[in-house]
Amino acid sequence: MLLAEAHKLFHNVFGVSLNPFLDGLLMAVFKKPIIDLLKFDAWLEEKFGEEYKTMSMKDILIKHYGETVSLQISDLLGLDDTSDTYE
Repeated sequence: MLLAEAHKLFHNVFGVSLNPFLDGLLMAVFKKPIIDLLKFDAWLEEKFGEEYKTMSMKDILIKHYGETVSLQISDLLGLDDTSDTYE
């Protein structure tokens, strides 16, 4: 995913800026947009509260935003999407 596409995803889907979530070091290493898992995890926990404590990040993303967004976030986390969770 290109950086412009990642910015558009965060703006259109989550209504927030991508910038606070970007991991500059990993972006330099992998030459693609990578978000910080811990920052994104904390944001989701703040947004979904108690519900987030009982579900995985992947499950929350699928439930509230759909499978496509979940796959896009997996890519931005630098993960493959073969596991049931992102943790």
